[in-house]
Amino acid sequence: MPAAILTAALLSSLAIGGDVVAEGGDYVTVDFEVPANTVEIHITTDYPGGGDILDWGVWAPEGMRGWSGGLRDAIIVGVDDSSRGYLPGAITPGTWTLVIGKATIESAQVSWTGTIEFHDQATRSARPRAANDAVVLDNSKRWYAGDFHVHSSESGDASASLDEIHTLAKEQGLDFVVLSNHNTMSGHALEASAQAAYDDLLLVRGNEVTTYGGHGNAMGVSSMIDHRIGYEGRTADDILNEVEAVGGIFAVNHPNLGLLGVCIGCSWEHDIDWSKVSAMEVHNGNYDIGLTVFTPGVIEIWEEKLAEGYKIAAIGGSDDHSAGVDEGTTGSPLGSPTTRVLADSLAEADILRGVREGRTWVQLAGPSSPFLDLQLEAPDGSSGTIGDTLVGHELLVNLVVDGGDGLKAVLYRDGAVVETQPISGDSGANVQLHAEVPEAGARFHVELSDGLAKVITSHFYGEYQAPPKSDGGGCQVASQRPEWASLLLLVLACLGLRRRRLE
Repeated sequence: MPAAILTAALLSSLAIGGDVVAEGGDYVTVDFEVPANTVEIHITTDYPGGGDILDWGVWAPEGMRGWSGGLRDAIIVGVDDSSRGYLPGAITPGTWTLVIGKATIESAQVSWTGTIEFHDQATRSARPRAANDAVVLDNSKRWYAGDFHVHSSESGDASASLDEIHTLAKEQGLDFVVLSNHNTMSGHALEASAQAAYDDLLLVRGNEVTTYGGHGNAMGVSSMIDHRIGYEGRTADDILNEVEAVGGIFAVNHPNLGLLGVCIGCSWEHDIDWSKVSAMEVHNGNYDIGLTVFTPGVIEIWEEKLAEGYKIAAIGGSDDHSAGVDEGTTGSPLGSPTTRVLADSLAEADILRGVREGRTWVQLAGPSSPFLDLQLEAPDGSSGTIGDTLVGHELLVNLVVDGGDGLKAVLYRDGAVVETQPISGDSGANVQLHAEVPEAGARFHVELSDGLAKVITSHFYGEYQAPPKSDGGGCQVASQRPEWASLLLLVLACLGLRRRRLE
């Protein structure tokens, strides 16, 4: 009976195939015609593999429908439901496109074959979906804990369910996670539906824009982002502009993660308008490996862009694909590292605003890393914290640290160490640093370290203002008064001083 039903539901099918070579751009397209009354499109493909890796995606007449990456499972695009990485919805008759990405081509040519079937009955049941409703889980202003780089099973290379992600995130003490599936927003409606059951964990919309020259996280986006840089003249700046246009923010992920080609396109190579980058993963994944092998190079890239005048927040992401299951010795479960964001509430818009304003710091080894509170004082009595700009010749940096006994608090100015103070005590330890501001102004950040960094903050900024001048005899001009009043007070003060000396 099932076979008979499937036969009755099949409108038509066609065989596809061809050869892919390294030359001629990163993408090959294969157009096909979708007949009227189609309810599901089934696409299967095959190729020898070996050292060759092909990526797969589907475009409808209206635009991008989804991306499998290197996943070799069958693609199903349907009205009610689609396979992972693909949006469900109306099937418009007409010309659709199968896109083949040249992830790795080692052979002279890669021969592939496939079949496309058009069905007028669904083979998949609809899963619960909902529209994003800008949920607010906490109205307090505080440092919220989160992971900016988490994959669910909507990524072609991941297995974690939303419930598994929720459970591990709460075990780690997180307040939010950013679901950053590869080149798709197919999970957003599923996440919005699941959010109703999670009153203790915020699911933030993300999309890891995975290109062959770098990966970045588009956060708070409400539409598919075409990642095909180089195809029909598309540029990385086009991606940044689209993210900005829908009110999202963009972070550069693991910009120094080359791994000798094991991680395809992981290192950032694109020439972009860095003013449209809100954040950078200063640390990604496993603490012991990343901190010594990759993170120092990332810090160099980060400081280089900051020196050019761009304000880019520090964030971290675990890049967890399995909700902590079978991570192995090189893995990094969700929450490692953890990023703290100062936000007005636990809501997507406020979390992203905190990143955009540079109000972040990163616990590199996860939630077991020290916790800090950083408050700034300027000579004029004004105060601030990470992300702020204060005016003066020196800013006092007051730290309160938990879990930092035996570590050192290190103050950096424009990327160079200017002061180091020991941390004594494991709860509520007080440390004061002195951020001297040069006439050109400066950026500052703090690290907690035992030789290897445990915590890295985003920057705060100092604009130089000279201290009030004294004439050496105790007579000082009040700069805020009118000139005649200041002169009169100066004369009276000096006469009084002279009289006291004579007496």
